[in-house]
Amino acid sequence: MWPYSPRIFSDEGDAHMISLHAPYGSQSYTMSRMVTVSPHATLNCSKGVITCGKLLNVPTEEILKELQGQVVRHVRRISIRRDGQLLNTKHLILTFDSAKLPENIKAGYMRLSVRTYIPNPLRCFKCQRFGHSKTSCRGTLTCARCAEVGHESTDCTRTENSKPSDSTAKASPSITNLPIPSSPSVAPVSEEALDSPDFTDFQLVRNKKS
Repeated sequence: MWPYSPRIFSDEGDAHMISLHAPYGSQSYTMSRMVTVSPHATLNCSKGVITCGKLLNVPTEEILKELQGQVVRHVRRISIRRDGQLLNTKHLILTFDSAKLPENIKAGYMRLSVRTYIPNPLRCFKCQRFGHSKTSCRGTLTCARCAEVGHESTDCTRTENSKPSDSTAKASPSITNLPIPSSPSVAPVSEEALDSPDFTDFQLVRNKKS
């Protein structure tokens, strides 16, 4: 059993007085302390994606101002890079001040469906592995182009037709050199055996009552 029994006996806005009753042997002690309660920064919100070509040239600040009445607290536009230029798309990521994602929203006279936002997996641009960022990486610097260690992709001099080094070839062997397990041999069954099965070893088993 949890040894403490917290009780809130005072409430003043966002500040609460917490009383902890801790039994100790035949005696009990009570400790009170003022704490501040605030909602979690990320667990009480949800993110969704809407698509609308008519909002392509509308600034995100204006969109946020119009959607604040629908518990939208942040708007970010998805951008793509093409030919060295960053281009805006008609897809918008909305952050709702609610844990439950709405099915649709109203933007002017339009009714837009809201899809669940699935972020890209976290990738480290130092060791090129997934699950952590570059700032907390403890791995080895690896090039994103040639997979060799010791230099970044911006300093890579390898071309597409050049052969990989021995260290890279040993680290990542070609899949064509991997051994392929042979499939077990199965004896073919003749059509005569299928038409006339052998029942000489067949025994009838009956349930015996105990």
